[in-house]
Amino acid sequence: MRRVSQHDPAHPAGEASRHLRELAGRIAAIYAAHTPARAAILVGSASTGKSDEYSDVDMGLLYDEIPPEEQLDAARARVVRELGAVPLSRPNGDWYRVGGVYCQVGLITLDALDRHLDRALGPDFQEGDQKALSGWLHAIALHGEDIVEARRRRVATYPEELARATVRRYLRFQPLWLVPGYHAARDAALWFHHAAAENCLHVLGVFAGLNRRYYSTFQFKRMRGFIDTLQLKPPGLADRIERLLGDVTTEPPSAARELEALVAETVALVEEHMPEVDVSDAKRYLGERQHPWQLPPRPANERQDP
Repeated sequence: MRRVSQHDPAHPAGEASRHLRELAGRIAAIYAAHTPARAAILVGSASTGKSDEYSDVDMGLLYDEIPPEEQLDAARARVVRELGAVPLSRPNGDWYRVGGVYCQVGLITLDALDRHLDRALGPDFQEGDQKALSGWLHAIALHGEDIVEARRRRVATYPEELARATVRRYLRFQPLWLVPGYHAARDAALWFHHAAAENCLHVLGVFAGLNRRYYSTFQFKRMRGFIDTLQLKPPGLADRIERLLGDVTTEPPSAARELEALVAETVALVEEHMPEVDVSDAKRYLGERQHPWQLPPRPANERQDP
C-alpha cells in the first residue's frame, strides 16, 4: 500500500474558498446545535482552496443514527432564518441556496460511511467512489476533528489491490483508428466525439492506477492539475489530449492517430510497471486498419433487376 497524501491543516485558500468555508462552518454549527452530529466535513474545491464563482458548498454531517425529522426541521428552519437560505428540493440530503451559493448538506451514518469506504477502497469500486476518496484526502473538519481524521488517515493509504483493479477497469479502448472515415460515412460524428472523450478518460484512468491516484470519470475537472501529479505518463499528455479533442471536429483522422499513439504508450507503460495485468485486449488492434470492401463486378450477361 502507498500513502498518497498527507493532510495539510493549513489549507491555503483564495477569497472564494474562504467565503465558502465560512458559510459551511455556520451551517455546520447550526446542525450541530440541533442534532447529535458526531462530525461535519467540508470537501470539494472549498477544501482544496481552488474555488471560483461557480463553486458550491459540498459538506456532510456524520451521525450514529440519522436524527428524527423534528431535530432536522429545527436546524433547517434556523439555516433559512439566520442565513437567508432558500431551501431547494434535491435528492441526497438537504440543499440550500445562500446568496447565490448552492449548498449541499449530506446526512450519513458512520456505519454507512465506513461501508462505502470499504467498497471504494476495494477492487469492486463503483464509478464515482474514488471521487469521494479524493475528497477525503483534503477534507476539512468543521466539527468532530477526531472522527474526520480517522477516516482521512485510512483514505491516505492507497491499496495495491485497488491500483491493479483501476488499471484493469480502464484498460479498455474503442479503436477509432481501425476504420478511417467510418464515422463520416455513417453519419456518426456524435458517437465519434463521445468515444474519443471516453477513450481519453480511460487513458487517464490507467495512469491513475499506475500512479496510485484516486480518480473518477464522473464530473472530471482540472485535468492539467491532475496530470501534473502523475509521475508515470507519456510526454506532453495534457497537450496531446487537448489537441486530440480539438481535432475530433476539424481533423478526425489525426485525432484517431493520436489516440492510437496514446493507447500504445499507455499499454507499454502498463507492461513495464504492472506486468501482472493482461494487456492483450488493449493492444489487439494497434497498428491495424480495416479498409472498405467493394462489390465484385457482375458478369456482363447477368440480368439486371428492374
